[in-house]
Amino acid sequence: MEPAIQAAFAAMDKLEKGDISNPDEKRQVGHYWLRAPEVGPQEFRKPIIDTLTRVEAFARKIHSEGRLKHVLAIGIGGSALGPMFVADALGEPTTDKMKVHFVDNTDPDGISRALRLLDGRLARRW
Repeated sequence: MEPAIQAAFAAMDKLEKGDISNPDEKRQVGHYWLRAPEVGPQEFRKPIIDTLTRVEAFARKIHSEGRLKHVLAIGIGGSALGPMFVADALGEPTTDKMKVHFVDNTDPDGISRALRLLDGRLARRW
């Protein structure tokens, strides 16, 4: 297994440095650069760091006001997956001051589960 594992590590290293992962579309995969911009290509590091700095400043402002404790995001497909990705990539469930809840399909049980987690909070705004 050692040669296969080493090949996988080498391939991952190339992807992290900006190698094309989808040759048909000539696209890179770099979503993990949001967590570690220093492993990505040099030209993406500053824009990522600058954007994260602005997002963190905005989050500090919202948290310092103390009004928002829960967010309910409603969407299906990419309308849910994008926000879910951002919440997962940039959040930390054990320490986040604001909890993000998702209704991401039309399954009544899933909707009920999300609403139970928000019991008594839906009518509250700001």
